[in-house]
Amino acid sequence: MKKFIIPLALSLMACTACMKESTFSITNLVDIVTTTNGYLMNDYGTSYKVTENQSGSNEWQQEGSRLYILCDVLNRELDITLKNFVKVHIENPIPLADMDYEGKDPIGVVDNSFSGGYLNLVLEYYYNPSSNYARRFRFYWEAKGVELHLYAFYDGNNENPAYVSEDILKTRQTAFSIPLKPLLETGEYTSLHLTFYEINPDTKKIEKNTYRLSSTI
Repeated sequence: MKKFIIPLALSLMACTACMKESTFSITNLVDIVTTTNGYLMNDYGTSYKVTENQSGSNEWQQEGSRLYILCDVLNRELDITLKNFVKVHIENPIPLADMDYEGKDPIGVVDNSFSGGYLNLVLEYYYNPSSNYARRFRFYWEAKGVELHLYAFYDGNNENPAYVSEDILKTRQTAFSIPLKPLLETGEYTSLHLTFYEINPDTKKIEKNTYRLSSTI
C-alpha cells in the first residue's frame, strides 16, 4: 500500500509536447476518460480509439462510463491498446458535521489528479478473498478557515494487516471522482487537503494522516 500521494501520471494532452517527430507511441499511459460514441474521451477533449482490448472485459464500451485506464498509444491517430481499466464512481462528499460513520480501515492513494471539475482519486484497499462483507467508502468535507478538507473513509471489516495475516490478504483498486464546484462555492479557499487512514508498513499499525493535495484551488 502506498504511504504517500503520487500525482496522476501524465495524460496524453499533458505530454503532447514530448511527442517528437520520431515518436509514434507511448507505453503505459494512464488517463481518466469517458466512453463517448465508441471512443474514450478524456476531460480535455482528447479521444482514444481502442483497437485492441487486453483488459479481459468489454464493460468499457458502456456509453457514459467514466474510467481510469492504462493503455499503450500506438500512433498519432491515438489508436490504443487498452491494457486495464477501473470504473470511476462519482461521489458527492457529505458535510463532516453530518457524518454517519467513520470507517477506519486503511487505504492507499495510488493516483490523484484534477480534471473536468473533479478531484480524481485512485484508491487501493485490502480484502480477504474468502469474505463477502459489503465494503463501504464514504467521503466528507469541511472548511477550516481558508483550507478545504476532504476525508476518505473506508469500512473493510478489519480485513487489513493490523488485524489479519497479510499472507491471506489481497489488494484491489477502485476510483472516485469528487465534484469540486459545489464545495468551492461554499467559501474562499487557498488549499485542498485529504485525510484518510493508512497502514504503516513498518509497524503494521493504522494511522490517520492528512496530506495537502493542492496549495492553489
